[in-house]
Amino acid sequence: MPVQVAVPVSVGTNYAQLYIQHPQLGVMDGVKVCACPGDWDTVCKGLGNYLCDWYSLAAHVHLINLSNLSPGSPYQLRVYSTSREQLGPPYYSRLFRTSLAPPSRVREGQVTDTSIELLWDPAPGQDHSYEAICLNCESSQKVQKVLSHSAVFSGLTPGSLYRFEVRTEKQSFTDSSPVTINITAAPSPVEVSLVNKTTSSICISWSMLRGLVTTLILSIKNRTSTQELITSYQEPRLFCFKCLASGSQYTVEVITISGDRRSKPTTMTLCTIPEVPQEVTLSENAVTSVSVTWRPPPGQVMQYKLLFGLLSVDRKSWTEVRVQGTSCEVKDLIPGSDYGVSIQSVLGSDSSQAVHKGFSTRPAGLHHLYLDHLTSSSASVSWDSAHGAFDFHRVNVTNTLVTTTLTIPKEKQVAVVTGLLGGCSYNVTVERVKGVTAGRSAFLSVTTVPAPVQGLHITNISACAFSLRWEQAVGCVDHYQVNLLPNQGNITMHPARDGYIQADVVNVSPKTQYTVTVTAASSSNISPGVSRMINRNGSVPGPPLGLEGEAVGSNGILLSWNIPSKAQDIDGYVIRYKEVCPYPDPAFTQVTKYLDIPETLITDFTSGSTYHIQVAAIAPFGVGAFSKPLYIKTAESPPGLVTNLTAYAYNHTFVVLTWFLPHRINGLITKFAVKARLVRTGQMVRMLEVNAVDIMTVALPHCNDAADILSSATLSPLEITASSPPITLSAVPPAASWNVPISVGVDQLRPYIAYLFEVSAFTSEGEGQVASTMVRMPESAPEDPPQNFSVFSMTSRSFSVSWSPPSITTGKFSYVLYLYGPTGFMYENSTGDMRFAFTGLKPYTRYIVAVRAKAAGEVGPAAEGDIVTPAEAPSAVQHLMAIAEDSVSIRVSWKSPAQPNGPIVQYRLLVLVEETLLQDITLTANTTGFYENETRPPDVHNSLKRHKRTAELGLITSPPTFTATISDRTLHTSTTASSFTHSGLRSTDYITNTNAQPTTDPMATNRPSPDYDTASRSDNPNMQSSDSAVSGTSALSLTSVPSVTLPPWLTKQLHAGEVTSDSAPLALTPGQLRLSTLDASITEHFSTRSGAVSGTTGVTVRQEVMDVLSEELSYLVSDLAPFTEYTFRVTASTTVGEGPAADITEKTREQVPSSVLEVSYQNISSTSILVSWTPPINPNGRITHYTVYGLKLPSNQGLKWVTNTTSILITDLDKYTPYKLRVAASTVVGESSLSEEDDIFVFTLEDEPDSPPVNLTVVNTTPSTVTIAWSAPEKANGVIQQYEVLYENESYSALVNTSSNKVTLFSLKPFSFYNVSVRAYTRYGNGNQTSDTLYLLSGEDVPGSPPYGLSYESVSPSEVNVTWMPPLLPNGVIIHYSLEIWNSSHYLNLTSPTNYIHITHLRKYAHYRIVVQAHTRVGPGNYSSEPLNVTTLEDGERGVSDKRKKWGWCGGSFQFQDTPPLHHHRLTSSKGI
Repeated sequence: MPVQVAVPVSVGTNYAQLYIQHPQLGVMDGVKVCACPGDWDTVCKGLGNYLCDWYSLAAHVHLINLSNLSPGSPYQLRVYSTSREQLGPPYYSRLFRTSLAPPSRVREGQVTDTSIELLWDPAPGQDHSYEAICLNCESSQKVQKVLSHSAVFSGLTPGSLYRFEVRTEKQSFTDSSPVTINITAAPSPVEVSLVNKTTSSICISWSMLRGLVTTLILSIKNRTSTQELITSYQEPRLFCFKCLASGSQYTVEVITISGDRRSKPTTMTLCTIPEVPQEVTLSENAVTSVSVTWRPPPGQVMQYKLLFGLLSVDRKSWTEVRVQGTSCEVKDLIPGSDYGVSIQSVLGSDSSQAVHKGFSTRPAGLHHLYLDHLTSSSASVSWDSAHGAFDFHRVNVTNTLVTTTLTIPKEKQVAVVTGLLGGCSYNVTVERVKGVTAGRSAFLSVTTVPAPVQGLHITNISACAFSLRWEQAVGCVDHYQVNLLPNQGNITMHPARDGYIQADVVNVSPKTQYTVTVTAASSSNISPGVSRMINRNGSVPGPPLGLEGEAVGSNGILLSWNIPSKAQDIDGYVIRYKEVCPYPDPAFTQVTKYLDIPETLITDFTSGSTYHIQVAAIAPFGVGAFSKPLYIKTAESPPGLVTNLTAYAYNHTFVVLTWFLPHRINGLITKFAVKARLVRTGQMVRMLEVNAVDIMTVALPHCNDAADILSSATLSPLEITASSPPITLSAVPPAASWNVPISVGVDQLRPYIAYLFEVSAFTSEGEGQVASTMVRMPESAPEDPPQNFSVFSMTSRSFSVSWSPPSITTGKFSYVLYLYGPTGFMYENSTGDMRFAFTGLKPYTRYIVAVRAKAAGEVGPAAEGDIVTPAEAPSAVQHLMAIAEDSVSIRVSWKSPAQPNGPIVQYRLLVLVEETLLQDITLTANTTGFYENETRPPDVHNSLKRHKRTAELGLITSPPTFTATISDRTLHTSTTASSFTHSGLRSTDYITNTNAQPTTDPMATNRPSPDYDTASRSDNPNMQSSDSAVSGTSALSLTSVPSVTLPPWLTKQLHAGEVTSDSAPLALTPGQLRLSTLDASITEHFSTRSGAVSGTTGVTVRQEVMDVLSEELSYLVSDLAPFTEYTFRVTASTTVGEGPAADITEKTREQVPSSVLEVSYQNISSTSILVSWTPPINPNGRITHYTVYGLKLPSNQGLKWVTNTTSILITDLDKYTPYKLRVAASTVVGESSLSEEDDIFVFTLEDEPDSPPVNLTVVNTTPSTVTIAWSAPEKANGVIQQYEVLYENESYSALVNTSSNKVTLFSLKPFSFYNVSVRAYTRYGNGNQTSDTLYLLSGEDVPGSPPYGLSYESVSPSEVNVTWMPPLLPNGVIIHYSLEIWNSSHYLNLTSPTNYIHITHLRKYAHYRIVVQAHTRVGPGNYSSEPLNVTTLEDGERGVSDKRKKWGWCGGSFQFQDTPPLHHHRLTSSKGI
């Protein structure tokens, strides 16, 4: 009979479990299953391209497992029942398909911040494709069907965790089981920017990131060091790396981390600012060039930047030089100038602080000196002019004894050096001097002519001798020469005790007139000779005549006269003089000159003075009368220092200078020069030249007119009579009575500047010596604002400002800072520093800082800075509430933060269950131009005047509470945000209402504005809802709000000095917007029936548009799980970052639970199992109980168990029996739905068989084998691993094991009885169950041995009786014996059914041989007896029995041999044989 049913109960990728229903009639020991890869009639009929296999199947077994099937292939089975190798009619199963094999080694490929590549190895099979699903991506990227082995999902949120499933699919086939993989998108790399850097630190900031970022890795490294910091992604987005090496190149690397995923590193190569050059030194004695050297600073330096220039010019015009080394020579400098040089280290585009050095070049050097004129007491030296600045020429005249220094004005290039000693060598050096610095000097060696001897006179005159005496020469004289004319007599020279030199001349002729000439000789020159004539007859000479004078130089007069008449032997002259103007001397000064000629130069006079001079001759016989007086004025020279120079500041721009005339005016004072110089730099800023006559209140003392009068009108002493008028020999008025101060005012000076005032007097010969005094000007109010106002170290609540002093210095500055905020003046502070830090400020607020310099008790103009503090993350939202509306939605409402700290640009609503994020909802503003340009911070009142400390801004009217309603009905999942006609709902730009008209709010001027206001904006009128898109659904409606007045700081940018509180506000009229409650992103509901998916539903990322500027907001969170406690975390964000979170917890209402998860069972024993499961991922309420439904498959018997726990022990089951179980969870609402997907199949454990094998039958026998078969135990209780077959008899016993229910027993003895029994074994044993004994007889075979014991008995001469014994191994029933009898002439075959035979008709007394062979049903075999020799009796003999035999067993057979008869008889036979 055919099987009744053959149904695949479960099908895998390469196997199928087949349920077989046994035939109702007949005995079946197994089935033969042939699997055709397709429809049998179409694919396999008559072709043989199918595979068959036989399966043992006991009566109580219904399941067999087919293996080695091809995945994803159709199969039809042909099933035969078998019984003892007999096949029943075939049964054709329905066509079924094996499951598609899932792809293997699903793995991630290239992962970026916006895309993820999936890779997998192909699944076995052909003609299939793949479906890759992103469970929590946007709808446009959710599903991809590909033929290749990869898929790329793009447009992802950086740093988010995504869950993917990949399955194999093929047309008409069930998809394969999915392979799930979780992959986190790489976080978005940051944009890094440099904030600032110093020599030891680098500060960076980074941009806000899109997506999820949990951690940042900040690192900075160079060749020698590495710093790394792992920090959370939070505000402030700034970090400073410190303790860095100066002038070093660093690589800054920022990596964002989300989970275990890292972004691509963002790198930036930066260099710390180099240190300043070290030990900067300048070469000394610079004239036109200076060498600047320095030591390199620590770290790297690419080059150095030098700036140099005159201190008197603006630094912007200084020369810049780039230098690679550590030294630089600055050339082409102006000699005698003040220079500044600054040097900076340069690395890339960075420069260090500058090192400033000042230096002054030396005045230009002199190259050559020229000797113009040389006398015994003076030398005139000249030189060339040169480029550059200096104060004067300094002339040094030195020899071994004296050093004389002269100061020559810079305008002159000639110096007359007087007061030299005759015959001496002098070193003359000339150098240009500025301040205390002298240029290179020029050198000239000068040797003066020895001066003529002085005071030569003759003494001790006698008839044959006389003596000469003269003064010891002043200067350098090696010896004296005395020449006597006529050359008679002997001359002996020796010094006298009174300091004279005496020459004694002896052996001269009496009454002879001699001329004696005396000269002084030096090493290289000889002085002019001085001669005397010796005449023994003489008298006192008369007065010299024609006394004349000529001014030489500034203090010398060259006198000349005529020798008195009739004068003889003039030895010398007495010259007396005294000053008569301007300072008369009370007595004469008298000098004696021994001259050869009536001419001499006297240099002991004062410049510009009139002298009274007389001359008398000296003769051997006395001093004569004095000549007529000569009144002569010396040449003028530059005057001396003015005296008692004082200065006082009249005010901060005017100084009064007062001085008196010089002690020595050295001539007529013509003018005064007043110069004002800066003390620090020496720069001349003011110069005044005033005529003396203009500022003198009395007449200047001078000698011009008086000298003329006296010279022309003075009578000689011989002409003075009593009637002569008196003569006044002094100036009018007398100089001694002239003591009037001279005052000059200097204006246009700068306050608080130290000035050096220089005053000098002028005569016709030029400027005199310079007197100086210093005055520091008083302070005054600053004239210009502080310079270089800058802001640094700005945070949301503080900033620092710095500045440099005003460019015009008017005093010692302190500074006053004024801070203005949104309400006007806030406070002021004073400081002596040039930086100030403001703290305690508010984020995202506009402030104006004014800095004024203060000096002399007054403040100057202000330097202003308009500063907006950065926004900051806001505070937490207020009044957060959550109310469950149904089992899948909860309405969350809140109020805006109390401290927004900036414009609220979005709210973020996180939905969590036990800190596991489920939904990430971002609520942003409609972004079609938010205001006109950008959100501005609260403005400040721009009036900086102290008396206006309160400025009122317009009050901002907040819009009504934002209300949103939504029905309990769930929208169809196909409705998405793409239904809206306006595509900008998800843009992040602001909305600009171009139709808004200005309005005036009368209340705007009466109340102060808060620091921060969230003004309502209107929705773009172009945004219209698509009614068709949301037809039939409940939409979220935004209620209309009235017009809102915006504050002035959103509509008008105030300028400094404007004070207004009624700026025209901007009125916004909102429209209405209908939004679908479904987001564009599809919220996924994952199957909860697979343990692999349980609890990993992914994160729903959603972004929606709402009025974030509203004071009160609400949002309906849908797609929730019933009866689940959710934590709603709401944060507000400004443009800077996200504020702290506010949490609230609410639970949804109960609902029918979802299916339980991970139903599994554990075999406890062969009759009991422990079924356990995981509660539903969505219990949707409190689970009241669990129901386990069971179905016993062989009998379709239904079962049911109830428990309150997540496991149950089920007992009293049948051993090794399949059951189908389902587990349902129940809440008070109802029981979870069940389907075939919730089924699990259970097999109880195997055990020892409870019954033995049955129906032992003999299938086939042979002489040495027996094939037996049996049926499996009715209660096998498992898979029969083997059967144990025992067969035995009285002499033999053996065991045979087999895995099938048929066995062949070998090595049996033919035609032997055996007892056979069978035991079945499972993995757990045989259960001591032995089948009934089967008694069997093995098959017959040919005899295994020959008959033996052959004997004969002669009955007569022609007949004998032959007997034998049967074979020892008959191997069956001997059915007859065959005999062969023969002799040499006859052969005969005989047959006997017994073991004896009576042979007749033999020949008498004949010899025969007989062989016997036994026969069974099988045949005679191969064994014959040993031949029996028979001799018949002779005729007439009686039969004699010859019983003598001999036999033995040989080679497995008996052999015997008759002993020949003792007596031979002739045998005869009737047959004649």
